[in-house]
This record gives sequence, C-alpha cells and structure tokens, in this order.
Amino acid sequence: MLAKAQRPDFLRLDWMELEHFVIDVLDRVSLLGERNWIIDHPGSGRVWADRQRITQALVQLAANALKFTADGDTIAIGANWSDPPPSMIQDPEVHHAAALELWVRDTGAGIAAADQERIFDRFGRGATGRTVEGSGLGLSIVTAIMDAHGGAVTLSSQQGRGSTFTLWVPGGNRNESREER
Repeated sequence: MLAKAQRPDFLRLDWMELEHFVIDVLDRVSLLGERNWIIDHPGSGRVWADRQRITQALVQLAANALKFTADGDTIAIGANWSDPPPSMIQDPEVHHAAALELWVRDTGAGIAAADQERIFDRFGRGATGRTVEGSGLGLSIVTAIMDAHGGAVTLSSQQGRGSTFTLWVPGGNRNESREER
C-alpha cells in the first residue's frame, strides 16, 4: 500500500459529496466494535478527492480509536470547512482557500506528547501501543493517503482525555464546481 501511494494512479479523484459521506462512514466503522459512536458535525458541500482512499483513512483512524478506548467511551467523526493548517500553507502571503477537515475523535487513553510525532513513522508506536495488536503502519498509510491528496494529518491529544486525528483535504471553495477552478 505504501509503495502504491507513490504511483500516479494511486488516487481516483472525483467530486465527493459530503451530505451522506460522514453518515456512511459512521455506519461502516460502528460495526468495528461496541462504543458510543456519534457524529460531531456531518459537513456539507463537496470536495475533489478519492472517496475510497478517504474512507480507508477514516476507517483506519476509527480502528485505532477502538483499540485505545473502552466500553462506554465515545468515538466521534465529523466534517467541516476551515482554514488549512500551517503545514498545508506554501506561501503565508497568499490567501488560502478553505480545506475540508475530517476527524475522528475519541475519549480514550490519549497519546503521550513524546509519542505524538513517532506514531506517524513507519512501524512507529507509542508506549501504550506496544501492548496492542498491530504493525505500526496504519498512521503511515493515513499519512500517505493525505500526502497524495496534497493534504495533511494533524493530531490533538492529551493523556487520559483522548485524541482527535484530523484529515485536511485541500478543497478550494466548498461549493465551487470543478469548471470554476
């Protein structure tokens, strides 16, 4: 998968309608295990992206959240339009179009500050992740998917309070058509 991410045919871009996308993803990930699965915000509009790859990234993030939460914990997904994070801004002097943020938020164990960069590396695992099944490639795959989109992945986490992983998809104007670009 990571090797394929470098190929020009890795993505199959098309307009992705958000109206039902978040609901569809929630339906899929809620089958992974018993948690309090919710939608924070459903999002609206459309974005030029690979629906299958974005779904794959969100499912990976939800599967990770499941590993680090317990029964009764909440795992939420959502979508919204926002200013892009600094990592996506090439020239700070130029006005930047909105980016679509898609997130998976949980109320689980959280990630130690010392581990927050390492977990995105191939085979990288946090201290608490060493006792959980997995290869340490999941977040590398998520990062590769977002890199292929020209986007980014960010993390906000506090130990004992949970984590939020956000996928940032460059989107231009949330309602513009491809012909207007």
